[in-house]
Amino acid sequence: IGTSQGGLEVDEVDVTNLQHSHVEKLRENAAGYVADEDGRVRVMVLIPQDTQGYIRSDQLEYAFRPKGSDTYQALQPTADIKDLDIEAVDSAQDRAIGIGRVDGFLKVLAISLDGSGAVKTLLERPGVDVDRLIRIGESNRVVGAS
Repeated sequence: IGTSQGGLEVDEVDVTNLQHSHVEKLRENAAGYVADEDGRVRVMVLIPQDTQGYIRSDQLEYAFRPKGSDTYQALQPTADIKDLDIEAVDSAQDRAIGIGRVDGFLKVLAISLDGSGAVKTLLERPGVDVDRLIRIGESNRVVGAS
């Protein structure tokens, strides 16, 4: 499964017979995808580009799929977040979980995927960066940070 075009796509592969099906079509400016604990792709990481294909920012952009939808919408958090890195999706709470810089320090943040962009700080330590999520179990559930 390969292509000479740039970008990323997501394929589902049955390892018993090597049959595959497309989950996400090839997108030139896609830098990654984040699935929820059930394996459904909910967040797409985008490299912002101008009309000529040049990268126009050092900050990644994100698009999300609302529950039950196959259409992506721009994720627009209500807080000013720098260096955002979304690493997980909690489908039960309908939110993306990631690490971002708010007020000068890295914190664990939850961003609502209901279209409101509401941001909630899940974990912070005054004066210190929190820079890694801790996961556990078969579904790779987020249980903490360091």
